[in-house]
Amino acid sequence: MLLHFGNVPTLVISTADMAEEVLKAQDHIFSSRPVLKVPKRLFYGGKDIAFAPYGEYWRQCRKLAVLHLLSPKKVQSFRHIREEELSKVIDLVSSKHTLGPIDMTDVFSFLAKQTTSRIIIGQSSAKEDWYTEIEAVIKECSLMMGSFNPGMHAISSLTF
Repeated sequence: MLLHFGNVPTLVISTADMAEEVLKAQDHIFSSRPVLKVPKRLFYGGKDIAFAPYGEYWRQCRKLAVLHLLSPKKVQSFRHIREEELSKVIDLVSSKHTLGPIDMTDVFSFLAKQTTSRIIIGQSSAKEDWYTEIEAVIKECSLMMGSFNPGMHAISSLTF
């Protein structure tokens, strides 16, 4: 079944045989993300590894990421940072568990920011003045990435 979400055609697969066909035999056809305005503006014309269309360019980006950023040696070298930051988060959550429900979205977001900051710049980002500005930019980008753009969808849904 083919549905259209705005201007994005979406194929719904309802049988195991069709899923196997799409995921194994025809994966090159279905592996690209749709081209959207926000990623195109925010991420170098949509050429980062997450939004680049499937093809030779994307394969080269993936190869670089796997060889240099995600190699077992590189990942292992930052193990102590991940363990320290996770330990801090566990202590924080265990100290607050008696106060009622905890918004784990904020907890995981904090963990990701702290870990990434320590890996990239070597220190906790919460101690820096620029952290508040960077956090605001990240939140704004995240909202734009997940938001409905009525202008784009209204134009694409018109029938001529």
